[in-house]
Amino acid sequence: MASGTRDITLVAVPGEGCCCVQFVSIPSGFFVLGQRWHKNIGQVDPGFKMCWPFFYRVSHIITRATVTYSAPSRQVPCADNVMVDINLSLTFSIGPSLEDAEAFVYTLGCTRFDEFLAAEVEEGVRGLVYSVTHDRVNDLREEFAQSMLASLSNKFRPFGVQARAHGAPPISSAAPPLLSPPSSPHSFAPRGRTVGRTRKCPSAFQSSSSL
Repeated sequence: MASGTRDITLVAVPGEGCCCVQFVSIPSGFFVLGQRWHKNIGQVDPGFKMCWPFFYRVSHIITRATVTYSAPSRQVPCADNVMVDINLSLTFSIGPSLEDAEAFVYTLGCTRFDEFLAAEVEEGVRGLVYSVTHDRVNDLREEFAQSMLASLSNKFRPFGVQARAHGAPPISSAAPPLLSPPSSPHSFAPRGRTVGRTRKCPSAFQSSSSL
């Protein structure tokens, strides 16, 4: 994680050396991509490298971990114009192959992935919720999760990202107050709305460790 934030680092981009480096330590457990004269040469094997020349460099270090993405949508209208709040959580990972990691960093990148994912989730949730009335939203939680998963998988798989559902999303509704007849002393008040925070995936961060 980045210092002082809750952001999760997906890709680290090490700095470049100005001359021959005496030794370089390549970490294991990641996709480590290398370049020769700024041309991609694929995976760099982990271990200790002696006399690392300046025209070789580690270009990207990509996590293999599974990451949870929280995407709460607030005030989503149903077909009967009742607003609901949906807290959708997805898990995703980059890989599992080296080609997937290369596709992610060279065709999409962290910043565009963050923007693309947020827009797709918001659009998908609003489209699904608007097709049903508020009294049926809770009954269709599993259907929402599976539909979103299928849509995201199809759109992100070419970029090396595997998306998975993370359980049925909790849903809270805020039904409008019902108007009572004049003779009735009772009326119904709307239920409270839940409040949450959005967590997004960050852009690539410069690696602070020496490789």
